[in-house]
Amino acid sequence: MGRTIKQIQGDTRTFTITVYDSDGSVYDLTDYTVRFTVKANKSTVDGSASISKTGTVTDAENEVFTVALTNDDTNIDAGIYYYDFQIDNGSSIVKTVESGIFQVVQDVTDTSY
Repeated sequence: MGRTIKQIQGDTRTFTITVYDSDGSVYDLTDYTVRFTVKANKSTVDGSASISKTGTVTDAENEVFTVALTNDDTNIDAGIYYYDFQIDNGSSIVKTVESGIFQVVQDVTDTSY
């Protein structure tokens, strides 16, 4: 299991992830799709995930992608969830590059006024 990400409920956030091959070399992300998924239960189908976002490959040759979360994305119930970042080339390679706990902490300030 990877790291724990603490996210304040309703706050925006951008993740910038660098992907390394198993030997630490550059992992070319040309033609890859990036997905970020957050679920309360790992067995939940992706269509019912609490957060499901497609990332953007920002530097394919240097294995960098970003995933941006809006305040609507993170406005979910406070609690413990599971997350992963996954890359997929659309044919033969699907790779989970990071996974772990996604902890949503209740926001103090009510911005709905």
